[in-house]
Amino acid sequence: MRLAREPGGIVLAAMALLLVLCAAWLRLGLPVPGCTFKAWSGLPCATCGTTRLIAALVAGRLVEALTWNPLVFCAIALTSAWGTLSAVRSALGLPPLSLAPAPRHRGLSIVLLALAVIANWIYLVLLGI
Repeated sequence: MRLAREPGGIVLAAMALLLVLCAAWLRLGLPVPGCTFKAWSGLPCATCGTTRLIAALVAGRLVEALTWNPLVFCAIALTSAWGTLSAVRSALGLPPLSLAPAPRHRGLSIVLLALAVIANWIYLVLLGI
């Protein structure tokens, strides 16, 4: 089956498996990992709030999930959208979508990504996560 080897389908399956594992972990009340960077520096790292984000996602509270870490939330949403569209295109016999920016846009992509990480980190610091 071609769809099983398609990158979008693989990513969607991996994300679904991770969501189930995270939901089971939280449901069983197992200890959640701490942030070494925050313990060391007193400041949140770029992914701080992700455990609470996942807990909110599992409970279906999308707006709350977004507030815990907007950058990680957007990464999850965009990866899900890419995986879905890529898998559908593959099922229709079309080539999968590429995540690589065109060579002329790579520099701008790096700058925008860096600005997004910095803006998200400032948000997390101001929120006190």
